[in-house]
Amino acid sequence: MGEKSRDKEEDYLRFIREELEGGLKGIPRKLLKNLIIAYEPIWAVGKKAAEADTPEDVLQMAIYLRRIILPLAGKDLARRFPVLYGGSVNPKNAERFLRDAGVQGLLIGRESLIPKDFAQILKIAEKIK
Repeated sequence: MGEKSRDKEEDYLRFIREELEGGLKGIPRKLLKNLIIAYEPIWAVGKKAAEADTPEDVLQMAIYLRRIILPLAGKDLARRFPVLYGGSVNPKNAERFLRDAGVQGLLIGRESLIPKDFAQILKIAEKIK
């Protein structure tokens, strides 16, 4: 999931809420224990992406996603479901995302096509694990 752009009015938060609630509509609560959310803001994806999101903003999004899940799945699950981040992840920012962004994993796009960079990201993830 992810927004096309960020706006000062924070309408993107409403979009994220509607996207998540819509995606989970009709899913029995007992199945939510299998939930994994992949957060990938569209504006940070692809060759035309100017930059990745910041770990600080991704942390705020992870917290926001957990708040949305809370009434749907309960406190325990809302605290522990995995959030993955993707969007211009590379060897220079992977460590900060894994360490500071409140995510449990990364979605690697074009860097996975560069063996040296992908291997470096894997080493970073292993070190933090």
